[in-house]
Amino acid sequence: MELNTDTIAAVSTAPGVGGIAVIRISGPQALPIFAQIWKGKGLNDAQTHTAHFGTIADSLGRQIDECVATLFRAPKSFTGEDTVEISCHGSEFIQREILHAVIRAGARTAEPGEFTRRAFLNGRMDLAQAEGIADLIAASSRAAHDIALSQTKGAFSASLESMRAKLTELASLIELELDFSEEDVEFADRTRLLSLAEEILGTIERLTESYSAGQAMREGIDVAIAGMPNAGKSTLLNCLVADDKAIVSDIPGTTRDTIEATAVRHGLLFRFIDTAGLRQTDDTIENLGIRRAITALQKSRYVFWLIDPTADIAPQMKLLHTHTESLPADRILILINKYDIAPDAATGLRNAIANTGIAQDNIFLVSAAEGTGTEKAIETIANKTTSGYDPMRETVIANARHYETLTRAADSLQRTIDGLTSGLPSDFVAQDLRETLTHLGTITGSITTPLRPRALSFQESAFLKDYRNQMLDLRRMAARAQSGYRDPAAALAAGSEDTAVVEATGRLAAEDDEYLVTVEQLASGQVNRSAGMEARDPMPTASGSLRLETDKGKFDFFMSGAG
Repeated sequence: MELNTDTIAAVSTAPGVGGIAVIRISGPQALPIFAQIWKGKGLNDAQTHTAHFGTIADSLGRQIDECVATLFRAPKSFTGEDTVEISCHGSEFIQREILHAVIRAGARTAEPGEFTRRAFLNGRMDLAQAEGIADLIAASSRAAHDIALSQTKGAFSASLESMRAKLTELASLIELELDFSEEDVEFADRTRLLSLAEEILGTIERLTESYSAGQAMREGIDVAIAGMPNAGKSTLLNCLVADDKAIVSDIPGTTRDTIEATAVRHGLLFRFIDTAGLRQTDDTIENLGIRRAITALQKSRYVFWLIDPTADIAPQMKLLHTHTESLPADRILILINKYDIAPDAATGLRNAIANTGIAQDNIFLVSAAEGTGTEKAIETIANKTTSGYDPMRETVIANARHYETLTRAADSLQRTIDGLTSGLPSDFVAQDLRETLTHLGTITGSITTPLRPRALSFQESAFLKDYRNQMLDLRRMAARAQSGYRDPAAALAAGSEDTAVVEATGRLAAEDDEYLVTVEQLASGQVNRSAGMEARDPMPTASGSLRLETDKGKFDFFMSGAG
């Protein structure tokens, strides 16, 4: 990506009227452009990070507003470029006129996110930090703010770069071994590499495990309120958000659509969804609302299921079972309502429900009318969601791109571990290590071309797909050969429960040519030749190597321990 050399400008504060607005100018010509509209002390000789009072005038010399201009010289600015931030009064007219004056003086309007993009391109922050800034701006709760702030400050990036630095050193040593393959030397300590790979895999797995909690902290928690008509669902919604969002009536079926309202509790954004009462009815419109209610409780992260202890319990429990049996049990919280008017019935019902096997920690006695008992239910959801994660003390990931890339890094690192424990050649291990490094680098942007699924080359088809599993199984069978079978062919014929490729055929494909090798042929030294490729004979029967020479290069397959 090329750096832009033009100068950009935009209103950096939120749209609308306010006490103060900020117009930001950034680029190599920021100071000359600003000088054309500024009536006050010149900034050419001013120190960076200084504020100056003056007025802004349009191209005709008409004063627009009295302003404060703050100067940030490159590279010590947000974007890494010369930057002037104009603080003016928050009138929409004033904002528009000042921005027009700046554009007429030679700047262009900034594209969405362009200031942050320039900060990334100029090395002021990495890609993960840039994404953190976007999340920080959009944060609507304390938890979302804490995750974004931690990411913006670079805690996540520092962890990733530490892992990459350790793996890069060992990957370089392993790749150095490939230049000395004929001498059979090892520069990288395999024991140290295995220990390091397992340590880093554990770190990556802890990060991916935090994603579910992190996503809930960032996006908010959907809680559907469900139950039979007149169980008190709409009253509960109004209680939870401290506002009259839903109509409350004694007439069954009043709520015929989902009603959503939000509230921040325990530092988390909750999105409560009032739904239509679930029952059998011939009313077409009410049935539409019931179908939406069912959809809401299936999609929501949690469900508050209200039960009325003053009504018939059997049909309410039947509905509960019917609509929640396919949902995870920890997603369902049963709220026995109207505790204020029927405390004995509510308490007895809680004990009876607990005896059916439902965890008592998920059963709550509440009064939606008086607003009692609901706080405990919300606190339970908050604890379930965060799972003890504290984004100010540890890294919590909340970005889908980060999660997907870390998952791929974990897969390639696991292959590295499998290769090390199975004694695979250095080229296999080096390939997997480099793939892990690439995945980790794409998160911070230090590597800007992520690995993507594509057609495999000849070498990849030969080494990374067909023969990886065969090599692992040949080494397993070679170990068996040490305890009674004197050659790989006999060991392969003996079979093993964990060996699924005993009858498989290896295939090397190069354009229209192919070279077929079964595992038995590979062990016995008998192979099939085809046009354009030749094998160098003889090949050892018990242990040693198979070398294939092709127009694409030389490839060695190693077996050990069988002779």
